[in-house]
Amino acid sequence: MENHLSNSNFSQQELNISQSIPVYLTKVYNWMAIALLLTGLAAYFTAGSEKLIQIIFLYKILLCLLIISSFSLFVYFAARI
Repeated sequence: MENHLSNSNFSQQELNISQSIPVYLTKVYNWMAIALLLTGLAAYFTAGSEKLIQIIFLYKILLCLLIISSFSLFVYFAARI
C-alpha cells in the first residue's frame, strides 16, 4: 500500500503551503497577544480611575455604547479575515 503522507507525494505547491502555515500562525498569535495586552492595559487604567468607573456606570447609555462599539469592532475585524 502506498504511503500518501510521504513528502515525495506532495506537489511543490502543497509543500509551500505546509511551510507557510507556521509563519501565518505565528503572525496570528502575535496579533492576539498584542490585542490581549491592549485589553489588559485598558482594563488596568480603567479600574485604577474611580472617576472613570463612576462615569461609565452613571450613564447607562455610555455603557451600552461601549459594549456595542466593542462588538462592532469585533465583527468588523472578523469580516476582514
